[in-house]
Amino acid sequence: MAAFDRIMSGIPQIDGCFDNIRLGDNVVWRVDELDQFKLFMEPYVKQAMRL
Repeated sequence: MAAFDRIMSGIPQIDGCFDNIRLGDNVVWRVDELDQFKLFMEPYVKQAMRL
């Protein structure tokens, strides 16, 4: 992949808001509990495994 290629998050609504994630982007989620973090990470990991 080339620098600045778009990467899907696994959550279409987030991809629409952010215009996808790009290689080199830093994404930081501030959550109160680990379960909240899982809501974002599980779809991302599943999407990454499809590639």
